[in-house]
Amino acid sequence: ADINYNSIIKDISTPNIDYLANSGVKLTNYYVNSLCTPSRASLMTGRYPYKVGLTTILVQGNPGGLPSEIPTVAEILYSNGYNTAMVGKWHLGHAQRKMTPAYRGFEYFVGIYMWDADSYTKQLYAAPWEDPLMIDWIREYSNGTYYHFAEPAHSTIAITTEAENIMINHKLSHSESPLFLYVAYTAAHSPLQPVP
Repeated sequence: ADINYNSIIKDISTPNIDYLANSGVKLTNYYVNSLCTPSRASLMTGRYPYKVGLTTILVQGNPGGLPSEIPTVAEILYSNGYNTAMVGKWHLGHAQRKMTPAYRGFEYFVGIYMWDADSYTKQLYAAPWEDPLMIDWIREYSNGTYYHFAEPAHSTIAITTEAENIMINHKLSHSESPLFLYVAYTAAHSPLQPVP
């Protein structure tokens, strides 16, 4: 169940969530698309999905992606002195290298380019009943180097561990510059595979 500060379920006590809500800003009017690609496009650009041409999901083989003339928040922050990194699900273009996170403002990326990757094997399927198309787990750098690899940990664990390592390494080596770390978990997306 979705338990939050204004949940209609009152049987579960949430004092910490209630405290955070009462001492912070409550976002009660907002707009979000029900699909992942349009929502991610808005988050990365600050624009409505139709303004960037991404009103539905990008399926395998789709040549589309965020238009290069529209800057991402990572590109803007990087140009203003931030170190930038992303961990998790991109799903904003993969057909050309220039569409991937390392070419859209992120100095470092680990995760998946597309959708529906198995949380354990990272295999990508066109449909759950078909054979896998590929393994979609990549480490990518803004200097152009990248490699796909078999990440054995559950996606949620792998993403969390990578994010923690990025923050620790940033503090040790770039303590003077701010860090923009975008963490996009795959757990909210199919296939739903909990951590054992």
